[in-house]
Amino acid sequence: MTSHLTVNSQVIYVDCINGNNNNPGTKAAPVFSIDKASEIIKSTASEAYIIKLNPGIYILEKHVTVETDKDMKGKHVVIEASFLPGDTEWTPEKMPVITCKAMKGQIPGNPNFVVS
Repeated sequence: MTSHLTVNSQVIYVDCINGNNNNPGTKAAPVFSIDKASEIIKSTASEAYIIKLNPGIYILEKHVTVETDKDMKGKHVVIEASFLPGDTEWTPEKMPVITCKAMKGQIPGNPNFVVS
């Protein structure tokens, strides 16, 4: 199973176990953090962006904004697991977990979080 936003999409892979923030974010050379993936998105232009999270626990040290310097109107950002239910390699243990160290009230604005 793959994301429905595969045409004209930039895909950035993140791996909190084997990734390195000096990597380009490809499947073969993933970055380490969601924060680094957001930096890559900010500096590029695409119709859609997909951040694929490999299995592991992702701890956000601070609020992470995923946006570009360009106009985001009509553009999409998807954050999803690298292995989704329906994939031949999928098991529940491969689902990534995202958590944040921020205390109540430390995240700006009125955030709405959707994790699937």
